[in-house]
Amino acid sequence: MRVRVAGQLAGAADERIAAMDIASAQALFERLGRLTRVDLRLRPGVDPQRFVERHAPALPAGVAIDRPEASLQATESVSRSYRVNLNVLALVALFTGGLLVFSTQALGVVRRRAQFALLRVLGVTRGRLARLVRSKAR
Repeated sequence: MRVRVAGQLAGAADERIAAMDIASAQALFERLGRLTRVDLRLRPGVDPQRFVERHAPALPAGVAIDRPEASLQATESVSRSYRVNLNVLALVALFTGGLLVFSTQALGVVRRRAQFALLRVLGVTRGRLARLVRSKAR
């Protein structure tokens, strides 16, 4: 289904919103007869709390009036959880990488154990041997 833009909403330059009649929106999204959300912009000077107190009793069961801050908090909570999970995965990757580097270095030392023993027999001190191993690792 194609949608034609008929105009722009005044004062909505920085916001990404669209306005259309409910029947067209339901047909477009194949949700005829069902609403999931209706956003209202109250006139300047209207107290949101009084608006809720006045209109909430007339709403059918299962319908609630929420302020925009409620959905922002839910979004922030999901975003925070995502960041924490990414940090944990980064730490696991760092630990795994460190373990792989240590294992590779340890394997190299074990493979050259006979060479190190020969160097020690020939008089190379333990400190000098450690410096040789460190310099070869770079």
